[in-house]
Amino acid sequence: MKYYKGEMLYTLTHFIPLIGPFIMASINDKNFKTKNIITFNNFKKNEKLLFSNYPELEDIKYKLENDSYTISEYKTFIKDNNIEKTDLLLSVPPCAGLSNLSKDNNEDHNNWIFETIKFFIAQDSNVLCFENANELSANKGIKILNKIHEFFKENNLLDTYKINIVKTNSVYHNLPQKRLRTFIYVYKSDKHYILKNKNNKIIMLTDFLKRDKEFNKEINHVNFSCQKELEYLKLFNALNMNTEIFEYKPNTIKFFWKLVFYDKIIDENKVYDLANKFNFISIIEKFNHIKSKLKDDKCFWDDSIILNNRYAPALIHRNFSKIVHPKYNDRFLTIRETLDLMGYPEDFKISEKYNSRQKLNILCQSVPINTAKDAIYWAVELYNKNNESKNINDLFLLQNNIKNSLQTELFVLQSNKYEKYKE
Repeated sequence: MKYYKGEMLYTLTHFIPLIGPFIMASINDKNFKTKNIITFNNFKKNEKLLFSNYPELEDIKYKLENDSYTISEYKTFIKDNNIEKTDLLLSVPPCAGLSNLSKDNNEDHNNWIFETIKFFIAQDSNVLCFENANELSANKGIKILNKIHEFFKENNLLDTYKINIVKTNSVYHNLPQKRLRTFIYVYKSDKHYILKNKNNKIIMLTDFLKRDKEFNKEINHVNFSCQKELEYLKLFNALNMNTEIFEYKPNTIKFFWKLVFYDKIIDENKVYDLANKFNFISIIEKFNHIKSKLKDDKCFWDDSIILNNRYAPALIHRNFSKIVHPKYNDRFLTIRETLDLMGYPEDFKISEKYNSRQKLNILCQSVPINTAKDAIYWAVELYNKNNESKNINDLFLLQNNIKNSLQTELFVLQSNKYEKYKE
């Protein structure tokens, strides 16, 4: 893959790059030059694909052996390795401690946020940008924000830095994927600067998926265990159903069975006969299961596919094999189309072993590349400090890119209303 080596306007350090959304968003942009990549041994597995696609980046990669350092120790590491100061520092610290999808709520996972901040202060870069789960800008993240406030207070940095918290959705960044993310910006200033709102025109999923019905023989279908879901698509066709009725209905299969058993719009005998005719075992089992549940006046589980949506939901492992192609309605998205919805470059290579939910999930547990690119340019705005500014007597400013609003009161962490969140 091409690595742009021309003259750049802004120099970058990448700290904990993981799969590398910030790297891929900037590597071929002539406005940026990556100078350093700082990582830990813990993340070797996450970064494997990044460095296999960009082997030249190995030359500027530096590894830290321990899991935690003081600011002073980071300064020593920087000096010993001749790591130069850069304009921007970009990071993707893991969000397992905040994500609602994580089964592990161990707060120690959030320590990577503080390692990022400590390295930024030690390197003395101009602007830090790191991304995290949407929950960081919600109630679940208040405890972390409180700790960040305490960290800056203990290190006598409250008068030196300001922090912008930006909440956004990838549908506003030229990708038809509903994915909420939070970006944190730390920069030296005595006042907050307001970032320009990025509400680009929303692209519909049908318009975005431009690939032909048959393509890419190297990596074809999202080859997961989706036989059950395919049976439903075939059944809908056999019933001559207009699939537009499923538009904006996230619970499609539950909605279908509602039409059969509650609304009586679809003949249940016809459904059962067709399922038997085509030997749709899973549908027959579901049919009998629902009948038995209804007999006892009980509810049944939903196992819906995603059909006729304007945009894709957040690409997580449980959605990979459920997004029906909105144009063809007879197949699910391929692996390459899934990568398209994450903004991965056309020449980003993966091997056949990534045809499982677990392994493809490594690629999609990240901020989409298009969103990351806009986030970098927000960092540039703070670097240049040409935007509108506000004098706010607090470390934090929340900017909601979705609602185009500013909020400060929620993040006045010194107030008594936040005492219950303190340890």
